[in-house]
Amino acid sequence: MNMINISVAGGVPSPVEGACGALTIGNVGDNGATGVALDFSAWAEEYGAGAVTLGVRRKGDAAWYPVALTVEDGSALWIVSNIDTAVYGIGEARFAYTVGEVEKRSAVFRFFVDRGLGAPEGTPPDPYEDWVERLEDLGAETLQNAQDAAESASEAQGYAEGAETAKDNAEAEAEAAQAAKEAAEAAAEAAESSQEDAEAWAVGERGGEPVTPSDPTYFNNAKHYALVAQQGADRAGYAFFDVNDSDGNMYVTITENLAQDVTFEVDETIGELEVTIHG
Repeated sequence: MNMINISVAGGVPSPVEGACGALTIGNVGDNGATGVALDFSAWAEEYGAGAVTLGVRRKGDAAWYPVALTVEDGSALWIVSNIDTAVYGIGEARFAYTVGEVEKRSAVFRFFVDRGLGAPEGTPPDPYEDWVERLEDLGAETLQNAQDAAESASEAQGYAEGAETAKDNAEAEAEAAQAAKEAAEAAAEAAESSQEDAEAWAVGERGGEPVTPSDPTYFNNAKHYALVAQQGADRAGYAFFDVNDSDGNMYVTITENLAQDVTFEVDETIGELEVTIHG
């Protein structure tokens, strides 16, 4: 494609070339063979983001008609169609940049369409019919883009809902894990408490430390009762028998406070030793 680059800012757009200082955009009947890139970046920087239009008037036309533009990065591309090259001679074009209520127009620049072999004769095609067709095509493309965007948005919504569900599941699992942890800790505490209770009831201690007076096992444990029994036996006196394995004899041990109250006597009728404790 033959490319022509011009700047619409300032005075007469440059460069100008071809017949009578006009831009040569092709021969009669050419279609899509020439592109005209109009640089409006200076206006975009000065006025901000805006809308762009290009009006064209062929030789002999009384009215201007708009042409389709592809806009990107401060440049508007006009692909010259066979509508634009339908008439031999010098035509005119003007570029406009609109931001809100502000409209900035370029100087009118001329373009030249040379004679073409086998050029069509008669009345040239109506540019507005072509413009309507292009608008319809653009509308269909815009509608398709909107439908594609809606489908993408629906898919994104589905992904978002899936992510939200996964998040909820993860939170539920985390809560269940926390509950299990707390239950395990409670069970461990209960086991430790039971162990300490058993220790307290047996020896009057919890974790190796003596129980306090407020503890229900303070004077109510096996060790305490054994000690009380031992003390009672010591006071009353006691005797116990033990067989010595080394010599085979049986020995009797009697506490001092009970010695005078114990007598031994052999029952000759039955041949047994009788021990009597006198209270």
